[in-house]
Amino acid sequence: MGGKQSKSKLSSSLSPLSSSAGCCGFLCNKKRKNPNSKKSKHDVEDISNEIGRNSLSSSRHSMPNYSWMDGRRFLEDSNYLLPKDDEEIDRSNTIHFLVKHVLNGNYKAPITDTMKKCLDVGSGNGAWLMDMASEFPDVSFIGVDIDLQSPSAIYPQNCQFDTCDILGGLPYEDETFDYVHCRWVICWLPREKFRFVLEEMIRVTKRGGWIEFLESNFAEVRNPGPVFKSLWNTWKEISELRRYDNHVIMTLEKILRELPVDKLSSTKISVPFGEKGEKTGEIWKGILSGAYTAMSPKWREYLNISAEQMHELIDAVLKEHDERGVHTNWYLFVGQRKFRSNDDAIANEDDTASEFEIV
Repeated sequence: MGGKQSKSKLSSSLSPLSSSAGCCGFLCNKKRKNPNSKKSKHDVEDISNEIGRNSLSSSRHSMPNYSWMDGRRFLEDSNYLLPKDDEEIDRSNTIHFLVKHVLNGNYKAPITDTMKKCLDVGSGNGAWLMDMASEFPDVSFIGVDIDLQSPSAIYPQNCQFDTCDILGGLPYEDETFDYVHCRWVICWLPREKFRFVLEEMIRVTKRGGWIEFLESNFAEVRNPGPVFKSLWNTWKEISELRRYDNHVIMTLEKILRELPVDKLSSTKISVPFGEKGEKTGEIWKGILSGAYTAMSPKWREYLNISAEQMHELIDAVLKEHDERGVHTNWYLFVGQRKFRSNDDAIANEDDTASEFEIV
């Protein structure tokens, strides 16, 4: 990270929980299977995709194709490894409120009362969007995702949800939004699409408007143990097949510095896992545990192991995280689209970098 450096610490508390044990020897011994093999479809009604019936929201919506694995529902023909179902909606809600707690609010960009229109890229279940829409009732909020994960509910009048595959571009005119927000989306993009998607987000941002990104970097987990390292090596193999970039943070920062973005700030947030991290650590443990479980059908298929073995592996890595006091890093980037076209090639001289740790 470039720019000026500063550090601070936050603290929180909650009664500790315990984690269970397991083993991971089969990680290196099992034959890998092709993760792209077809699964059977279940014809079920997806009430989470029916928000177009809501009189208070509008949606450009098309029904996606799903496949089912171990009782979890996944998007077919998608690079996305997490399921799209009610359990994942609940986990996403928890993530939203943890991030709000850690950041002490829903956003860090210096948005003002002049903001009229905001876009949330990869809006998922819409938790952030609806929270913001309630906070700013005079602002128009649009969420866009490849699949509308939100439940059928009554949304704020100033909310709209659209569907599109951002790999093909955003369906909005140039300079439409005062503020473009994106969380935990870039890490799922094929590496060859990084720059295009970032350019699209900047394209639809007004000159002088703000963009904000939040991503995790599991390539630099602090104090990882042997179980996690084995799991991470497997993840790198899966990432290569799906063309993910495990160094997404440096890629994101590098490209942003090459694009017409001014006043770029980066913040590194070290988040604890488990009982040693007290309240925040326990919540983050639950979120990561849910993520490991959510992806387990895909992992299990790739590793060619049983459900029981996968469960043992998840228990082992959670216990190890707890015992070793693991921290994972989040990175927050905030920048302003440059005002003048002739500024686009000028190096950014107002960059700042900071970090804080939750202990």
